[in-house]
Formats: sequence, structure tokens, C-alpha cells
Amino acid sequence: MKITIGIDPGSEVSGLALFHGKKIIEGRNVPNKDVVGVVLEWRRIISMRAEPCTVVIEDIVAYGGRVRTQTLQTCKWMGELCYRLGLQPDVKQVLVARSTVKAWIFDACPDIVLPRLVKVMEATHKRSLKVGKKGLKRADGTMRKPSFQFITDNIIEVALKSLLNIPVPKPGKPQIYGLKTHSWQACGVAAHFLFALKKKKYKPITP
Repeated sequence: MKITIGIDPGSEVSGLALFHGKKIIEGRNVPNKDVVGVVLEWRRIISMRAEPCTVVIEDIVAYGGRVRTQTLQTCKWMGELCYRLGLQPDVKQVLVARSTVKAWIFDACPDIVLPRLVKVMEATHKRSLKVGKKGLKRADGTMRKPSFQFITDNIIEVALKSLLNIPVPKPGKPQIYGLKTHSWQACGVAAHFLFALKKKKYKPITP
């Protein structure tokens, strides 16, 4: 079976999620200096035959507003990460934007997403009004239709639990696959590649 590893790059720590075939195996949050080592470790442990490995990296796309120092650090790290992975034989790389994952989750899990999304949009509307902004209601007073743009990390996490049959741990107990914070986002980009883009072809990113 194929090995797929999702990575959510951060300025100092990145989230990783390992899939063997279409089954989630493990999630970790790893200091950036150790990320490539963990990728190679996972590949070696899962497949002694060194099967081809696809690394799906959450991409950063252009957006309006001030660029924070953390964002710049993350972009620099992504460049280094893609270069170092590109030096590894049989390791392919795919870039997937978070907005693409959000759109997929929106379409794939409407029963989970829509009720939560309505609450998020209502809260966003109230916060906007408090600071003197227009909010999310139309001129006739009705709320805008739910949009994937308002999907939060928490909604993605809940949807992934359903899509991948990940059990909810008992109170006080850790998640059985070790998924938390950044590694949930890594899980999202990997799952999107495995379940939403399986018919598409991707060219490897080369250094």
C-alpha cells in the first residue's frame, strides 16, 4: 500500500500525519529541524521495501492584509522543506491550499459542517458589529448563505473524525492516533489528496 504523509508547515513546529493506504496511522507535531527525519523514519518503518511516498504539504496562498513575521518564517521553511524532500529518491510532493481542504470538507460533510458553520457566522457577525463593521447580513436583514470560507480548524477536525472513523477519546484521554492542533491540519491535506483527488495526476516538485 502507498504511504502518504501530510504536513502543515509552521514557523517553528510543523504538524505531520501518516497514512498507509487510506488508513490514518499516526499524527505528530514536530520541530521543523526534525521533520524530514520523521518522514524518512515513517517511510522506513512502514515499508521495508522503500515504497514510493507522497508528501502533501499545506500551501500558503496570497491574501490581503499585513504579512506577519511568522508567515514569512513559514514560507522560508516551506522552501527548505520542499528542497530537502526533493533530494530524497521516490518521494513525491504535492501542495494543497487550506482553502481547498475547506471547500472539500464543506461539500463532503454538510450534515456536520452546516449547523456549526451557521453558529460561527453568527458569532463573526456579532463581533463585526461591535467594532463598527458591516457584518454578514444582507440589506434585507437576512444572513449570508454559509460559505466554506468560514470553516474553522475545529470544524475540519470534527469532519475528519467522521470521514476517517476516528473515535472520540474519553474525557482526559489522548487521541489514539496522537492527532492534535497542527497535525489535524496535516491530516486534512493528506485526506483531501487521498479521497478527493485520487483521479488526478500530479508532477513532483523538483528542487
